[in-house]
Amino acid sequence: MITLPIEETIQTLGGCERASSGVHRVAKRWQESDGDGEEFKTFCEESFVTSDRDRSQLLDRYESAMGSIGGHLYEIGRHLRRWTDLRGDEMPAVDNTMAMFDPCPDLSDQFYKQKIAFIALLNFTRPDLETMLLDGGSWSTDDWAEARIGRAFGPRIPAEVNDRARVLEHEADMAGHQTLSGLRIAGTGQARQITLFLTLQKGRLVGQIAKTIDQAATPLYWA
Repeated sequence: MITLPIEETIQTLGGCERASSGVHRVAKRWQESDGDGEEFKTFCEESFVTSDRDRSQLLDRYESAMGSIGGHLYEIGRHLRRWTDLRGDEMPAVDNTMAMFDPCPDLSDQFYKQKIAFIALLNFTRPDLETMLLDGGSWSTDDWAEARIGRAFGPRIPAEVNDRARVLEHEADMAGHQTLSGLRIAGTGQARQITLFLTLQKGRLVGQIAKTIDQAATPLYWA
């Protein structure tokens, strides 16, 4: 456990509320492997953006980067799941392995290790749900964009937990999820039943994965 010069760093950045909130958000996620107290202070000094123009530019950078990262990873996953999602060209010995492949299982932790997450947390707010519900009606599009980027970086989840969650998700999907060409006719009773069944499957799945991640990550990473 390292001691971070939080108050000293805040004063170096001007002592304003935004600096204080940002430094505390970074400190909450900072681990010994990220650097010692001096490295923490240096990072904050070099990464804190002061002018509105630079913050707007930084926000544009993050919206573009996160959209690209998320979009390409989704595209990869969708392509590799096509043989398990669609019936007609099965190869059981390979299809499940392809569907469960993840090119970056520790992505959430890598965002922190490579400082992408820390820069965002230092400069952008991370409002909770209650705040968004109470105040969001008066927010601008930029305010919402900032909240979205700030909330994009959550707990540092280790790869082994993501691996377990990925297996659970695939098993739940395969329990009742394959698209049959004969069920593409909208409005049939059978199609509605399958849609309901998949919704229930996903409901149980989300709860199971959330429980798994919470049990594994909380004592290791959450402050």
